[in-house]
Amino acid sequence: MRHFLLAILAAALPMAAHADVTSRVDGSGPDAATFEGSVTLTGFTAQGDRVVAVGTLSGTLADAAGETVGEADGLPLRLALDRGSLRATCDLLAARLGPTDAQVGGRAVRLEPIELEVPARAGGAGLRDLLCRLAEALSGQPSAGSLAESLDAALRALG
Repeated sequence: MRHFLLAILAAALPMAAHADVTSRVDGSGPDAATFEGSVTLTGFTAQGDRVVAVGTLSGTLADAAGETVGEADGLPLRLALDRGSLRATCDLLAARLGPTDAQVGGRAVRLEPIELEVPARAGGAGLRDLLCRLAEALSGQPSAGSLAESLDAALRALG
C-alpha cells in the first residue's frame, strides 16, 4: 500500500472560506489497469456515525499496455475517515481516508487510502489552536458531527 504526504495548496484569494487540499492517489482497475491522479478535498461531513471527506477526483486510468482507457476530471468523491487512524496534537493532524471505489471511464477503480498529514505551521496560529482543541476532544468520544465540524474548521484554517 502506497501512502502520500498531503500537499497543501493555498486558495487563490487569501479571504477564501475554504482552502482546497490536494493529494496524489493511485488505484487499480480491471485487467491490470492502473489509475494515477489526485483528490482535492473541499470539506468534511458526518453521515450517521461516520465522518466523510468530500472532494473531487481527477486522473487517468490506463490499461496494462499503458493506453488511456478512462479519465476523471472533477468527479465528485467521498472518502470515509478511518477514525482509528485519527491523531491530533497541537502540531500535527494525521488520518487515513479511504480506500474507496470510483467509476472512471465506465470502469470500477479501487483507490488506495490517502494518508492525510497537516502540520500546524501550514495554517498558522489559528490552525494550531484548532488542532490543540481537536487533540483534547479526541481524548473523549466526540460525535461524528462534532468531529466533522472540527476537521472542516481545520480545512478552512488552511485558506
